[in-house]
Amino acid sequence: MLDNNGKFSGQYELRLMVALDVGGAIKGQHFDIYQGIGPDAGHRAGWYNHYGRVWVLKSAPGAGNVFSG
Repeated sequence: MLDNNGKFSGQYELRLMVALDVGGAIKGQHFDIYQGIGPDAGHRAGWYNHYGRVWVLKSAPGAGNVFSG
């Protein structure tokens, strides 16, 4: 977690996140966390440039696409 000055507070956070956009704008092994709109959101987004741990959950081979109708 970051404090109000964008410094690491020593606390960790666990979140469940879902990839909604897997387009071509994000390159390499990283992901973006949506912070909202407006100047405050842009300011917060600028602070989040840290390492983390990610677990990727994938469907079993042959299970089909969960989003197909």
